[in-house]
Amino acid sequence: MAVSLNSQDIWIMSLRNEKNIILGLLSLALLLLPVFSMAADYDSSASVFRFQKKMAEKGYAESQYKLAMMYESGSGVEQNLQTARIWYGRASYQNYKPARNRLTYLDIKQNGFKKHHNEWLTELKREAEFNDGESLFLLGQMYSEGIGVQKSLTKAAAILRKAAAGNIPGSDAEITRIEKELHDLQQQYQEQELALKKQQQAKQKLEQENKERQKRLAAIKKRQQLDARKAQQAKQQAIRKQRLLEQQKRQLTEQKRQAAEAAKQIQPPPAIEPVPDTSANAVCSGRNRFSPTCR
Repeated sequence: MAVSLNSQDIWIMSLRNEKNIILGLLSLALLLLPVFSMAADYDSSASVFRFQKKMAEKGYAESQYKLAMMYESGSGVEQNLQTARIWYGRASYQNYKPARNRLTYLDIKQNGFKKHHNEWLTELKREAEFNDGESLFLLGQMYSEGIGVQKSLTKAAAILRKAAAGNIPGSDAEITRIEKELHDLQQQYQEQELALKKQQQAKQKLEQENKERQKRLAAIKKRQQLDARKAQQAKQQAIRKQRLLEQQKRQLTEQKRQAAEAAKQIQPPPAIEPVPDTSANAVCSGRNRFSPTCR
């Protein structure tokens, strides 16, 4: 006997089936969780390399490009730029544009930025503006290394974060490297600033010491000049005093001489003693007249 189901019964059965499927998926996830945990601890770069190489040998351009990237960066295999160029060339031969861009980048890195690279760089920037993941990654690398553009780590990090948002392999590693370089540069800048500050402080201290030394020397010189001036003044005063004493001595001598001469001029002539008169009249004159001999 045929059983007829209405739309409500069908809807209920579908819900039960979805519930059973969800429960089954959850059970499977719980069973596989230890396996996933072990796989997360395992470095899968070597296995990724083997897989990409296998696919590249089959002629897949994207795998050829990724394999070349691994050879270029040394991820999962020893770094070999020559082999990387070969695989980039094979992918480029299949018109895989990211591979052509990498070849141009390696050419600029080796031989320098030429005039004919301007058009290529303009197109690369245009593609990056349209959030092309590989173009963002390459342009970020160029800014981080200063190849073909003015080096700017902050700009490179901003571009690479856009590439990382698009799950472009290698973006996170480049961002980590740039952040480390920025940290090292900042630390180096701080050390240089500290060294410069210490140098300036030492210079200021030396200048202050020189100023104080010059000040002391100036004070000593001034004191010496003052002492020399005082000594000179004392010497001149002693000379003037000596000259004054000599002048006074000469004046005194001259005064004595003049006094002597003046004394000579006003002194009366010496009295002339009378010559005794020996005659009788002379003998018996005066008081002698009463002498018995004169009687």
